[in-house]
Amino acid sequence: MHCRCHGCHTKERIIERLKEQRERDDRERLEEVESYKKENKDLKEKINNLQAELAEKESSLIDLKEHASSLASTGLKKDSKLKSLEIAIEQKKEECSKLEAQLKKVHDAEEDAHLNPELGEKMRQLEKDVAYFKEEFGKSQAEVDRLLEILKEVETEKNERDKKIAELER
Repeated sequence: MHCRCHGCHTKERIIERLKEQRERDDRERLEEVESYKKENKDLKEKINNLQAELAEKESSLIDLKEHASSLASTGLKKDSKLKSLEIAIEQKKEECSKLEAQLKKVHDAEEDAHLNPELGEKMRQLEKDVAYFKEEFGKSQAEVDRLLEILKEVETEKNERDKKIAELER
């Protein structure tokens, strides 16, 4: 029962156009959904890549922090060693200054002796006197030792005589 009337035909065309419109809309929506799915997939890939990059950079940051800490520690050790060396150098400088002062005193005394012949002569005389007294002391000590040895012998002889006398008295 196809009606050939103009009203029916118009309705069918409208229905046909509406169906086509709906199909176009469905296709467009489907394309849009596919486009969104592809965009979503691309974004997920980008996110995964960025997360991997972030993890890598965090790891690098941790390594750099450890390295910086190690460098700081090494720097502190070097600073400490440097400080110790500076202190040691200061101590050596002080020792040097003291020795230079002593050397200057000795040098000044030598110069005084050279500049003041009288003082130099006195020093030489004192040195001779010291040598003489040392020699005399040595001789005196030898004499004392010799006399002690004689005294010991005399005492031993006396003891032996006393023993003999005691034996004879018995």
